[in-house]
Amino acid sequence: MGHREGGAPGRRRRRSRGRSREGVLQLYRLRGHGPQKNCHCQRERLCRGRRLGCRGLRAQRGHPVPDHPLQPGERTDPGRSPSGMTCDGGKALNQQNDPSIFRRGFGILLGLCFLAGCSSDMALKKDPFFEKWKTLSETATGASPTATPRTIDASRIISKPGAEPAEALPAAVVRRLPTTKINLKMNQADVKAVLRSLALAAGLNILIKNEIKGEVSVDFKGVPWDQAFSGILKNQGLAYEPNPWDGGILRVISMEDQERDLKRRSQEMNARQMEPPVTLVVPIEYGKAKDIRDNLQEFLTRDKDGKAVGSIKVDDHSNSLIISAIRDDLDRMMAIIEKIDKPTHQILIRANIVEATKTTARDLGVQWGGMYSGTLDNRGLYVTPGGSAGSTTADPVTGAYTPLSSAAGISGQGFGFNFPAAAVGAAGGGALGVLFGTIGGNILELQLQALQQDGKINILSSPSITTLDNQTAYTENGERVPYVSTSTSTTGTTQDVSFEDAVLRLEIKPHVIGDQYLKMDVLVKKNEVDTSRNVLGNPYIIKKETKTTLIVRDGETIVISGLTKQRMVDSESGLPWLKSMPLLSWLFKSTGKSEAMEEVLVFITPTILPPQTAAVQPPGGDKPAGAAR
Repeated sequence: MGHREGGAPGRRRRRSRGRSREGVLQLYRLRGHGPQKNCHCQRERLCRGRRLGCRGLRAQRGHPVPDHPLQPGERTDPGRSPSGMTCDGGKALNQQNDPSIFRRGFGILLGLCFLAGCSSDMALKKDPFFEKWKTLSETATGASPTATPRTIDASRIISKPGAEPAEALPAAVVRRLPTTKINLKMNQADVKAVLRSLALAAGLNILIKNEIKGEVSVDFKGVPWDQAFSGILKNQGLAYEPNPWDGGILRVISMEDQERDLKRRSQEMNARQMEPPVTLVVPIEYGKAKDIRDNLQEFLTRDKDGKAVGSIKVDDHSNSLIISAIRDDLDRMMAIIEKIDKPTHQILIRANIVEATKTTARDLGVQWGGMYSGTLDNRGLYVTPGGSAGSTTADPVTGAYTPLSSAAGISGQGFGFNFPAAAVGAAGGGALGVLFGTIGGNILELQLQALQQDGKINILSSPSITTLDNQTAYTENGERVPYVSTSTSTTGTTQDVSFEDAVLRLEIKPHVIGDQYLKMDVLVKKNEVDTSRNVLGNPYIIKKETKTTLIVRDGETIVISGLTKQRMVDSESGLPWLKSMPLLSWLFKSTGKSEAMEEVLVFITPTILPPQTAAVQPPGGDKPAGAAR
């Protein structure tokens, strides 16, 4: 042994390297990674050729080495020495210290927990009723109510005991005399012949009493028919019944006959005034009963003293009218109620109140101007030059918007953008520009959110509210600022606390015009607390207000600006840590003040909700699971 160590140092080094490699291979076997059955890997052949087994490893660790050598062709099982001695102690030690075992165990445990959670989620059954209504709530849109016809129910008419309603008079038919210009020349002709000639020229049926006699000479050239007819009657002391024409016949009567007719009509009017009124309760469905009552007061018949025959009262509990009037007045008022008590449109108003710097607002391109195009997309929209080209396949109102490029041009929705060159180049097809036109889907909201994420704007509020036609809707956001006032009297000094609103308020009153346009009264108020100034400790409140009235098309977006605010900005720069040193910080930092102008922009999009077609009901009368039946 000594001779080999001293005489062949080179061989010993080679043998040591070989033993080291064999030891690593044997350690690999002891950890359970040895070759399995029918495995012909390079390491197995090397181990079999060396006939070492675990001898080298045990020799390196200082353990006694068995004398039994590894026979040629003998297979060494993992965890067992060639002499039949097991190496379980070393294997157990290696298994305890092996971190991969703990990682595999933790991964298996985590996988089992995940599978258990998935299986429990899959085991949960969804309630079909709530899923059905959830789908309806997500897909439902607002609608305006539809009108329902109403008639007088005779069974609901309440009459006074022992009184029978008088027979209703026929409705008066107002007809005007023709105004066709005529040419007629007759000399000392019978007045009846002249009147018949005039009626023949106008194509009218005329009835003349035989008692009417006289002669007249006329010479009309381009005279209107009604003037010629009235002139002859006035010259002969005659009259006609203009209202009504009996059966479409023009009756010519004498002055005595006219006086008798007036007397008869006066008697009929007195009889109507003496007619006992009937009472009817009319429910008001859509309007306010008090407002409708005020409109109907003028349609009650008056007596000779000018007092109304009958009355109209309001029942606030049921929002109904209690009408007591003669039958003619009742019929007339019911026709009026049917016309004015009808469902009105509902308007969905979406607004975005945005705060931006003066420079950003200018870059957004909020500038009024443009042109009116009656052929653009067949919608007649206000547009401005410039903008991002977009897809023209989608619906301009409800469809999506797909910008094609950042090149300037008319957009695919039929409205225009007025992009500055810098904004178009920096933001591409999604930048925001001036708009007064129809916007498809939620394009505006997406653009504002994108600009807010870039830090260019600050969305103060995005309210969405639905209101009735000609009704005021408002939303406000802010705080109430307390004020302390002091008053002195003979009894002492007292302090009173009052509050003042410092809010951002948006107030809108829409009115639908022709189912396509809206007239809007818009009021924007912005009150802010100025803590830099105060009076007796009470801060100033800066008030700004914008009020306008305009007409927009259904679905268009309007922009209101001009609510600016000047803000002082304090800045500080310097070396880190050194600028915070006490006493010496002024040597390593610099401070400054600058003015910044902020502007509030209000984007308003009104949409007329379509009429409701059918009421939404649960299909099949389903009820929620567990509900009482």
